[in-house]
Formats: sequence, structure tokens, C-alpha cells
Amino acid sequence: MKKIILFCLSLLLLVDFSQAKANGNSDKIDFFKGKVAGKVLFVPLDERPVSLDYVTETIGGTGVEVITPPKELLPNKKIPANTEKLWQWVFENSPQVDYLVLSSDNMVYGGLIPSRIHSLDIQTLTNRVANFSRIKKINPKVKVYIFTTIMRSPREGGNTEEPDYYTTYGSKLFQYSALLDRADMGTLTIEENKRITQLQESIPQTIRSDWFNRRARNLNVTRQLINLNQKNVIDYMVLTRDDCAVYSASHKDFRKLQEVFKGMPQSQFITFPGADNTLMALLEKEKLLPHLTAYSGWNTCGNSIGYALGQGMLADYMDIPFQKKFLITRYLDDWGYQANIRQAIERELLFPLGYDRNNLGPLEGKVKKEINKRLQTFADNHAFKVKVLEASLPWHRTFNIKVELEPVK
Repeated sequence: MKKIILFCLSLLLLVDFSQAKANGNSDKIDFFKGKVAGKVLFVPLDERPVSLDYVTETIGGTGVEVITPPKELLPNKKIPANTEKLWQWVFENSPQVDYLVLSSDNMVYGGLIPSRIHSLDIQTLTNRVANFSRIKKINPKVKVYIFTTIMRSPREGGNTEEPDYYTTYGSKLFQYSALLDRADMGTLTIEENKRITQLQESIPQTIRSDWFNRRARNLNVTRQLINLNQKNVIDYMVLTRDDCAVYSASHKDFRKLQEVFKGMPQSQFITFPGADNTLMALLEKEKLLPHLTAYSGWNTCGNSIGYALGQGMLADYMDIPFQKKFLITRYLDDWGYQANIRQAIERELLFPLGYDRNNLGPLEGKVKKEINKRLQTFADNHAFKVKVLEASLPWHRTFNIKVELEPVK
């Protein structure tokens, strides 16, 4: 889901600039190329490089000025952002920008993971949603774009990004919610109806209440945001689904929201339902890797498509050295690391010693050193003329890295 943010930002900007060009307003086009004053205020989903740094670096490569909140205002994994100060920062900076691109998960819940674990009451959430209505009172000319997620319902247990009880009851909650979704659609079998009762009895009522009540509050928030979009308080809204299981609580929430946004034009509202070694080997064999405009191969189709499209759409506005550097960064991160190096390091260094890939602890220094060494080897083996300066682990787990490199002659 994270890389779709870049696509959203790119799409929203390019749509507006295309309309400006059609209307003969060349200033908009010049602004995008960095030829006149103009700013984009961007509040990311969270503090990870894929949510913040990679997005701003890509957009910044086009010449557009992007301002983002100070890091201390952003969330830190499960620790939510200070939403009161974050909103204050947005209000203070709104008069000096042309576009706002805001993560509603950050502005309302304090981040993506906090949106899944919070205990905020509906009045507090409603008050935060109401803040979106203040923006155009401060700057009537600003365009307000937001992107939001439907709370996911993971198939597997684990509390790294979910409530603590999800380790024990996560899989059962998923199965239970999937059957409830089917029941709501009228497609449940007799055996599945019995299974619902079994699962309900196996999950403590307090846990069921906590999980489903949070979903209900979040669904209420999304309805309010769509309503603001319909009233043009929000100029454009992107609704993303953090998981796309055929049947799940997330799917049920999406079906309910369809009743709200049905008939809305795509010029105002849109919703969104990898690559492997074989493909990359074939591209390399045909000597095509240096000629690609964009590449992404992250963990989901949505993430990959979003980032690749965003990068490709912005390519014409980047200078060639920046574009090539960014392309190689994606090769090293998504292909070199995610598809190859990460699994090898987990298999060779972590699992034999009983370490958790989601919490590296005292092994983090050794893991980082090994990642840097293997990334440089990967770059050299594929004739990428770069020096890997550092590959860091922002969440102290193997899943996310931030790659910094420089070209070499």
C-alpha cells in the first residue's frame, strides 16, 4: 500500500497540470517543472523511507518543492504522531503552499499502525476529521488531496503491526470475519455457519469487541471523509485497501463504503483494489535494465504498480542522472534486497540463532554490515556503477531498508 502514495501524489499533480495545460494556463506547467514559485505540503503515512524519503526524493527530482513535517511530529511505528501539533503545523504552513497531500491515517489516528491499535473515542476522531474543513478557510485557493486506508484484517497472527492479542487470536479473527462477511452476503453454507459459532466461542468477547469496535469507528471516519470529499472540502480522495482477501472484515467494510461513494466521478474520488528474478534475468540478458524508465517490485501488486507508475509519470521532469540513480536504487532495494538478500540473511544469520526478523536486537549491527556488503556485491555483479554508502534499518527489522548510494565513474 505504501508505494501507492507516490502514484497518488504523481497522479493528482499531473491531472491538475494537464487540466491547466488544456485551459492554456502555462504557469501550472512551469510550476511543475520548477520554473515558478509553488509548493506541495506532504504529510506521509508514517516515518518509514518508503512512505516519506523515497516519495519526497522522487518528487523533488522534478524540481517541485515539497515540504514535510519535522520528524519529531511523525509516528514511530506503534507510537502515534502528535496529531494536535501535526495539525498545527499544517495550519501554519497552509497559506504558503499550492497543494496539500495528506495521509488521513496520520492526521486522524497518528499513523498507519496506530490506526489499527488505537482506543480513540468517536468524538475525538470526529473532531480531527473536522480539521480538514479548516484548511480552505485558511487558504481558499489551496487544493486538498488525501489518501486513506481501510483497516486491514491479516490472515496470519502476529503483533508487530497489530494489537498484542493478534499473535494468539489473529488467525481466528480473520477466519471469523471472513465468515461474517460471507454471511452478510448471503453465501454461507450450513457447515460454515457452525464454524462461526465455534470461532466466536474460541475468541474472548473483550477481544472481539475491541477489534470490531475499532473497525466500526474507523469506518465511521472514512464515511465522514467521503462526505467532505462530496462537499468539495477535500478536492480529491484516494481510498486504498490494505489487504484484498476475497472475504474478510476489510472486504465487508469496502462493500459498505461502496454504497457511500457510488456514482462519484474519478476526477474527485478513486479506490484501488511484483516482479521476480526470472523477469529481471531476462531483462538483463537482453541488456534492457539501463533503458527502463521505472521499476518497482515490492511486496504487493498495489505497492509495486503505484510506485512504478508514479516514477514513470514523473520521469520526463527529472534530469537523466537523477532518474538513473533512482532506478538503480529501486533495483538494489526491491530486486537485490527484497527478492534475494533479505531471505538469505534471515535464513543464514537470524533463524539458526533464534532471532526474530521483526526485532533484530543486538544482532542489528551485524545484519546491517552484511546487508551493505551483499548489496555492493549485487551492484557490482550487475554492473550498476554505484557505491553503496549505507543501507539502514529504520524499524529495526529486516523487512524495510533505506538505501543510500552515489554514482561512480
